[in-house]
Amino acid sequence: MTGRAATALWWIGDRYETVTTRCFAARGMAVLRIGYGTLWVLFLLHESGERDAAWGPDSPWSPALEHQYAAQAGWPGFLRVWLTSVADLTHTEFNVFYLFALAVGVAFALGWHTRIVSVLFAIIVVALENRSPLLTDGGDNVLTLLSMYLAFTACGRFWSIDARRRARAQARSGDSAAEPERAAWRVELSRARPRMVAVVHNGAVLLIAAQICIVYGTAGLAQ
Repeated sequence: MTGRAATALWWIGDRYETVTTRCFAARGMAVLRIGYGTLWVLFLLHESGERDAAWGPDSPWSPALEHQYAAQAGWPGFLRVWLTSVADLTHTEFNVFYLFALAVGVAFALGWHTRIVSVLFAIIVVALENRSPLLTDGGDNVLTLLSMYLAFTACGRFWSIDARRRARAQARSGDSAAEPERAAWRVELSRARPRMVAVVHNGAVLLIAAQICIVYGTAGLAQ
């Protein structure tokens, strides 16, 4: 093997090790989590007086129109149920859903149980934003896409309630006795888990970066 080939293989191996062990832009994803969660809460509070006219049962985009639009779009079963779920709510159910959407936005911005809450945040954002497609614009589309991408990132690693909880747990474990021996498969799983998290996180970060490039590139070309 030539020196160049050995160097190339070492470079590839080093990059592979980096991508599978290090979460890139973790602080940047924390900023996006805080920013999008806060914007979502402020948006819902600002529109709370008009929520029924915009997304509720009395919206001009009626539940019948919503289901007709979904049928024409040819969405598969699960996706159709998800995207039309808000249209089937009664007034009381819609108000409860709206309060729940606010609570999830606050929890997401604070980083409380981020892995679960980030999934709930994406589900709620997509469902509500697709309730009245005629009201959405480019900013809503970006929010919808990034909410789904953030669900795959480790966005709660910094500046979150989860991060503070982990720091306290590590401090307590440092003062306690050594952990008991675990089964071999549990040890292997604990070693593989950080790699899987890093790979999924870095893939989502790449998608977010590509999405931002598309937004700014399209805006620049439209001038």
